[in-house]
Amino acid sequence: MADPRRPARQGMLQGVLATLIAEGLALPVGLITATILTRWLGPESYGHFTVTATTLAITEWLLIAILARAVVQFVAEAADWHAVAATAFRVYVGTGLAIGLLFWLLAGPFAAALNDPQLASYLRLFAIQIPLFAAGAASRSILAGQARFRQQAAAVAAGWCARAVFVAGFVIMGWGIRGAILGSIFGTAAGTAISVVLVGGAVWGPARFPARKLLHLAVPTFAAMLSARLLDQIGIWVLQAVGDQQAEVGFYGAAMNVLMITGVVAAAVAPVLISGLTAARHSNDEPAVHRLSTGAIRFGLALFPFAAIVAGSAGEIVALLFGPEFAPAAPLVALLIFAAIARANMAVVSALLIGLGRAWTAALIALPLPLLAAVVHARVVPRSGAAGAATVTLAFGILGAVLSMVAVVAVGASETPVRTVFRSAALSAVVYAAAVLVPAPGMAVVAKGAVLTLVALGGFVIAGELTREEFDGIRAAVLSRQGG
Repeated sequence: MADPRRPARQGMLQGVLATLIAEGLALPVGLITATILTRWLGPESYGHFTVTATTLAITEWLLIAILARAVVQFVAEAADWHAVAATAFRVYVGTGLAIGLLFWLLAGPFAAALNDPQLASYLRLFAIQIPLFAAGAASRSILAGQARFRQQAAAVAAGWCARAVFVAGFVIMGWGIRGAILGSIFGTAAGTAISVVLVGGAVWGPARFPARKLLHLAVPTFAAMLSARLLDQIGIWVLQAVGDQQAEVGFYGAAMNVLMITGVVAAAVAPVLISGLTAARHSNDEPAVHRLSTGAIRFGLALFPFAAIVAGSAGEIVALLFGPEFAPAAPLVALLIFAAIARANMAVVSALLIGLGRAWTAALIALPLPLLAAVVHARVVPRSGAAGAATVTLAFGILGAVLSMVAVVAVGASETPVRTVFRSAALSAVVYAAAVLVPAPGMAVVAKGAVLTLVALGGFVIAGELTREEFDGIRAAVLSRQGG
């Protein structure tokens, strides 16, 4: 008999689709917001905002890195999830308040280290957002642990839309960088309120679950996620510190919008994987563990042709979104989109290792990479500027993904999907060539991207990469969402 204290688990594939769609809103919403910001702020002011926003982003990711995957796993395991939820919410919010205060205190020294003292006031204003984000992140992790993926997706989607509306509105009203920051704060608060309501009163109940158990698992997951996240950000920090043109920071910042794909895929797939693998391991269902692990790796590899479409259309995309003033960002987009997909693969495989009880393996792979990347950036960026920063980011993204996949294969959870590698590489070459050879200025690039996306999907089907079982599962998930 099912335990009445545990909610019914929503399907794995439905969960991935729901959260992928919701997190996927970050791409159009983020790009629309970036389009407005680049046109209203210009390269130099947008460069200031990008440095500020990326610094906040990695600070917020500290909260996710510290607790999110541990919360998902313990909620998924618990017979009575209410105690875990109450403890997790309190630990999250307390940590958010502490990090927000530290962020405010260190704003001045950090801005001075980047040779840009005016960043300090922007960073201090952004500190208000951190505890608000913490409360929302706690609630969404609880929903993922319960396998309530549709509710989690609804909260994510509402938050992204609210943030875009407030940011765009305040900037268009002429409030400049501070308006963009205030818009982000208001949007985060709206998304958090919805997340807390969806979880319900459990977050306010007695915190009977020991916090030390959360923190014990949190240490390796924090190390793995933080180290991987730093790989995305080090390039722009080094460019800001040693570069001689603020506009170049703005171009790199505009190109960095494609790195949102990393967060989208990780946020959509990682909680579902951890929740599903935890349930499968507790049921001693080894075939399910192997199937989930192999499928996740194949999913990550299958993303590369879509990166190739963006890379081949980079000039047209930049012209459409940011205007001719940002034309130098096009070659950076072509490099960073592949870096984003490589990092997405690393994030998915790291979630696999955590779900398999190998959190320290994921941590030990990720820990050295940011330090090594910083050393290489420091040598390359002074000579090669933004192009050098993008190249180094790509190289270390690929290195991290390969090492993570080798680890999963080594522990016996999956075999190496050699055929998927070759199919993905071949399709990537085909769609990249088509994107380069067929010009599509203006809005035509959207149609070109849609056609080439269908070509890539069709190529996977013809090559036999999408099995009948997987196709039937996707169809069932889509029909279920239409019916619900």
